[in-house]
Amino acid sequence: METQKLVDLHSHSRYSIDADDNVMSMCKTAKEIGLSVYAITDHCEFCTFVQDNFEHLIKRSFRDITVVREKLQDCSFTLLRGIEIGSVMENIHDAEMLLRELQFDLIIGSLHNLAGKDDFAFLDYDKENINQLLSDYYDQMYDLVNWGMFDTLGHLTYPLRYIEGEYGANVDLSMVAEKIDRILKYQADHGKAIEINTSGLRQKYGKLFPERDLIRRFHELGGEYITVGSDAHCAEDVGKGISEGIQAAKAAGFGRITYFKHRCPYFIEIV
Repeated sequence: METQKLVDLHSHSRYSIDADDNVMSMCKTAKEIGLSVYAITDHCEFCTFVQDNFEHLIKRSFRDITVVREKLQDCSFTLLRGIEIGSVMENIHDAEMLLRELQFDLIIGSLHNLAGKDDFAFLDYDKENINQLLSDYYDQMYDLVNWGMFDTLGHLTYPLRYIEGEYGANVDLSMVAEKIDRILKYQADHGKAIEINTSGLRQKYGKLFPERDLIRRFHELGGEYITVGSDAHCAEDVGKGISEGIQAAKAAGFGRITYFKHRCPYFIEIV
């Protein structure tokens, strides 16, 4: 029986301010566990681009990935230079400037916070209107996908990591179903991917971002490209949940997983 090739397209080295390990350590783990394609996608938040010195961090990340890729030179292992961009609509100028300068293989577009607010990880949900937060989140995400200078949309249901997983509130996404559909349809119509992020499986949330119903909905709306990422912030978590993510894609109707090299889509058939 053919073995499923595994791909992890979302991870963070020490050049992300919330991560621990260096590029080589992350890559060694990726190889040891049998990944065939692996991307390091360090954070770049454009709402604090200058204050948090993201330009310097990302350029060092890009350089180190390039150096490690040359050292490894393994035809059975593909290392991709990636980035996860956030809060783009708050600082489009610097975002577009950085993406023109560095030739990434893969760009993840994400939204970790609403404009003018802290990351969802740090909000006090006793003082927030959760329904309004989610409504605003998907409005701002639609603005992000309309800008569109990225390859895959990261963790579509990111706020639930904290609202359900940490705060313990039950969320009914039916109230924002039309807004989510609009995002998924836009991605499908414009040949863009969405990500199955497996980090929730090892957190209190206990589920994928997004869950299977939304993965299936993307397929129903004509989506062709689906990526899978562990969102590892340390070497120990590289590749975790990837098999489950791939099987979720298969159950939703996808026959292949997508990865990007030089910003072009390539495919791995799901066994």
